[in-house]
Amino acid sequence: MVASPVNQGLDGVDTTLQYLRNIEDIIFGNNGKNGMLTIEMTAAMNIADKLHDTKRESFTENLGDIMRSFNQVGDDIEKLRDLINFTLEASDGYSSGPGLIELERNYINCCNALRGSIDAAYKKASEIFREYGISNIHKRFKDARPTLDDSVDSLKELGISYIFGHNLPQDTEGREGSNQN
Repeated sequence: MVASPVNQGLDGVDTTLQYLRNIEDIIFGNNGKNGMLTIEMTAAMNIADKLHDTKRESFTENLGDIMRSFNQVGDDIEKLRDLINFTLEASDGYSSGPGLIELERNYINCCNALRGSIDAAYKKASEIFREYGISNIHKRFKDARPTLDDSVDSLKELGISYIFGHNLPQDTEGREGSNQN
C-alpha cells in the first residue's frame, strides 16, 4: 500500500498551519492581542476625530474600504484553512492521481489569492494613508509587508512539501500529466 503524501510529515502540516495562523495573527491579532490592522485602524480613527467634518466623513469612508479589503484577506485565510483541513480528511481517498493533483492546484491557487488579497489591501491602505498625509501609519503598513510576503511564500512551499509530499514549480500551468516518471 502506498502511503499518502498527506500522511507524511504531520509535524510539517502543523508547521504549515502555524504559518497560516501567524499571518492571521500579524494582521488581525489573536488571544486579546491586537493585530497590526486593529492597531493602525484605531490610530487612523483617532486622526479622523481631529479632521474637519467633510474631510472626516471622506476619510471614514476610505477606512471602510480598507477594512473591506482586509476582510478579503480574512476570507482567503479561511479558504486555505478549509482546504488544508479537507485535504487532510480526504487524504485516504486521494493518495495519488488526479484528485490529489487538483487539491494541490487549488492549494497553490489559494496561496496566490491570499498573496494577491494582501497586496490589494496594502495598496489600498497605503494609497489612502498617503492621500491624507498619514505617513507614520503608511510606513508601519509598508514595514510589515516583507514579513507577510515571506510568510505566504513559506506557507505555499511548506504546504506543497508537507501536505502534498513534493516540490512543484512556482506556477501550475501545464501541470497535467507532470507526475510521470
